[in-house]
Amino acid sequence: MQRELSNEEVERHNQLYRKGCELAKGELLLADAKGHRKGPLEPLAKQRLHEAIRCLTMALEIAPWQWQTLWVLGKIYQRIDDRAQALSCFGKAHEINPTQPDVAREASIAAGHLGMASDAVRYSEIAVTLKPDDPGLVANLAVALLISGRVDRAQAAAAEACSRAPHDPASLSVKGLADDVAAGKRAAPATTLELERGR
Repeated sequence: MQRELSNEEVERHNQLYRKGCELAKGELLLADAKGHRKGPLEPLAKQRLHEAIRCLTMALEIAPWQWQTLWVLGKIYQRIDDRAQALSCFGKAHEINPTQPDVAREASIAAGHLGMASDAVRYSEIAVTLKPDDPGLVANLAVALLISGRVDRAQAAAAEACSRAPHDPASLSVKGLADDVAAGKRAAPATTLELERGR
C-alpha cells in the first residue's frame, strides 16, 4: 500500500534507484536494440549487476509500489539468467501497473522462458489488448500460443503480425516456425528458450 514518504526517504530512494540503474546501464536486454543479443557476462559486469540488485532492492523496501524499480530488477534478473526472479519482478510490476504493455510483454517472455505457457499467453494477450497496433506484441503472442500447443491460433497471430509488419524478421521467423509446426516439419517448442537457442 502506498504511503507518503518523508523527504529523507524520497532522497534515499531516488539515490538508490539512480545508482542501481547506472550500475546496470549498457547490460540490459532492451526491446529497442533490434536484433542485438548480448554476449556472456564478464565477471565485473556480473558484479555490477549484483550490486544494482542490492541498490534496487533497498529502494523497493522504501517504496514497494514503484513498478519501474521492479521492471528494472526484472531486466537485471533476465540478464543474469535468473528467470524465476525475473518473472516474479515483472509479475509484481504488472499487478501494480496493469496498464503498461511493456511490463506485460516482459512477464510473458519470462513465463515463456520457464515453459509456463498459460501465463505466457495470458500476459501476451494483455499486452496486445493494451497496445493492439504493435506487431511485435502480436508476434510475441504467436510464440506464447505456439509453446502452449495452440498451433492454429499461433499461425493466425503470426500471420497478423506479418501483415502489419511485412518486412520484420522476427514476425517472419515466428510465422515460418508456426507454419512448420502446423505442417509437422518440426515439433512445437516447449519454451521460448528453445527458439532462442535455435536462432
